[in-house]
Amino acid sequence: MQKLTFFYDKIFKFIASNNLTSFFLFFNINCLPFFLIENELIDAKLNKLILDLPVLTMYGIVDVEFQLKTSDLDEKRFIDYVIGLYKKYNLDTYIVIIDFELEEDKKRILRINPKDRLTMHYKSLIQRNPDKILNILNYKLENISRFAGKDIVGLELLPLLD
Repeated sequence: MQKLTFFYDKIFKFIASNNLTSFFLFFNINCLPFFLIENELIDAKLNKLILDLPVLTMYGIVDVEFQLKTSDLDEKRFIDYVIGLYKKYNLDTYIVIIDFELEEDKKRILRINPKDRLTMHYKSLIQRNPDKILNILNYKLENISRFAGKDIVGLELLPLLD
């Protein structure tokens, strides 16, 4: 399982880093990405944390994590990532999880302490299935409908997602 997770992490990092703007649009991450930032952090216990895809954006830092299936332990680790990024860069920090098993997009709000909360934005890879993308494009072609930016991006990423 560990090797499979590592493989998918590498593939998606490659896909995203080729065109961050298209990747953000495809997954409905509503901000303009600027560039990737360092993906290593050191926590309070001097452990090295490796993040999947931290990106500097117009709204601060968005850390994109790729998960085959997200557990409670993963969510606790993501809290450490957000806190570490905030401490290191002193910028608003957001977490987006691309979940390979989740049926549809969702948000989950976690309480860090009585007054602070963290919203985790889950994006479903299943919802962005290549067959669904092709069906939408075929429907729009048959009905002479305009393509949206998301449709074009879907077409661009289709060979990589299949």
